[in-house]
Amino acid sequence: MVRALARALRGVRICNINSTAAGGGVAELLSQEIPLLGALRVEADWWIIRGEEQFFTGTKGFLNALQGGQYALTEEVRRIYEAQNCSVARDARLRPE
Repeated sequence: MVRALARALRGVRICNINSTAAGGGVAELLSQEIPLLGALRVEADWWIIRGEEQFFTGTKGFLNALQGGQYALTEEVRRIYEAQNCSVARDARLRPE
């Protein structure tokens, strides 16, 4: 059944982006998911992004807000977040297909 579902993803490139290769739920999940997708002949990448502490403090605030917590987005955090994402997007365009 999993192989049949994976066939629908052939020809699609999945790019997972997170901030750490170890520790935390996302890294644990992706360390298992990427090889599984490869075995199913689904092209999947895992990119690790870098950033300053202020960037990750902001993203942690976003996550808390998505989970129902209070978060006040400041102009500085928005600017840092957008600048870091633009940098990642530039790097992504430089990567070979």
